[in-house]
Amino acid sequence: MRRMKNLKKWIAGILCAAVFAGSIPVVSVEAANTTTTKKTYTATTSDKVLALEAEAGGLNKGDEVKVSIKVPDSSKKIKEITGRFVYDTEVFETLFATNIKVTDSGKESSSNWKNIQYTEKSKELSVIGDAAVTGAAITMTLKVKKTVSDTQIRLDYADLKLVSESGSESDSYIQNLSVTVENTAAKKLTLTTNDVTGSTKLAVPYNFTANDGISEITITAKYNNTVLKNPTFTYVSIIESNKEKWTYNEEKDGDYTKVSATCKLKADISNKGVLFYVNFEPVKAATATAVPSEVILSVDNATNNAGDVFTRSSAVSIVYITTKSTSSSTTTYTLGDVNNDGKINLVDALYIVRYCKKTRTLTETELKAADVTKDNKVDLADATLILKKYNGESTSF
Repeated sequence: MRRMKNLKKWIAGILCAAVFAGSIPVVSVEAANTTTTKKTYTATTSDKVLALEAEAGGLNKGDEVKVSIKVPDSSKKIKEITGRFVYDTEVFETLFATNIKVTDSGKESSSNWKNIQYTEKSKELSVIGDAAVTGAAITMTLKVKKTVSDTQIRLDYADLKLVSESGSESDSYIQNLSVTVENTAAKKLTLTTNDVTGSTKLAVPYNFTANDGISEITITAKYNNTVLKNPTFTYVSIIESNKEKWTYNEEKDGDYTKVSATCKLKADISNKGVLFYVNFEPVKAATATAVPSEVILSVDNATNNAGDVFTRSSAVSIVYITTKSTSSSTTTYTLGDVNNDGKINLVDALYIVRYCKKTRTLTETELKAADVTKDNKVDLADATLILKKYNGESTSF
């Protein structure tokens, strides 16, 4: 029940862009300038107390990422801020104090501030002002020293002293804000998968809908080891004929295990479709009642012979362990019951969300069941309508 409630909140957050109370960050990505490839990545608290922004055109060696920390609510003034600024030192050069500037509404203003400290060891920032400043921000420039497909930048444990329009002071504590900056020049490698049903052997596919040509790839699978066991990787003939080296690794953490495999190829291959499988056996004997379990697939690293980086992607497959055949290729379907399990619930909406995010594919029959708006396409409007029916807000499609 708790899992279903969490799932419901997650789907609703995607569909409705809901802003939760407190310090939960809301992340948005938008074009910063239509004449360049630069993007602005923003994380802000729902009460607009604090925002973390990163502007970047790429993450190739030599590129620069401009980071800003500011209060977006013009009715509030900032007098003091302390916190921990976190970035990947393998990706960026060391940040020096000379890179830090304090601005007042976009204009550099050093006279209003008496103390700017940066401690490299703990990555702590401390800015204390002589007077409260409207729209104050700390801006920093990070220079890329290692080309990557994406990287995370964070502001942790921030404490702020704010001054309201009436002049009263208040403290605000933010646990963390984070943005993930992407390399817009990275090559494309998009992973999807399908759900799998079986009783003894379960093969989960790594299906690629985009592939700009890889020569090396690291794939992973995370699964519940109380439900599934004996993971093995297999690959299709194009991989077999070009495979130069294959390495395998396994990490166990309580009830979950993560397995990974790195495949080095003799030449770049740009084949799409299913290239790999991760295979499992059920821990317990299958029964007529289906036992579902998630398998999280991901591409952790990929390169070509030219040394280009590729986008990282992930996908989720739900494995159903059962002796009962639940083939989704049947021509009969119930509108709204996307996974054909006889129920219309959050799982059906989740199928559509993942389809729209290109992290899973749907069969022809599943697409027909998903089109509850009857407009001959499957999009988030269909997922929204399914959620309304599940919540009792709608009685029919």
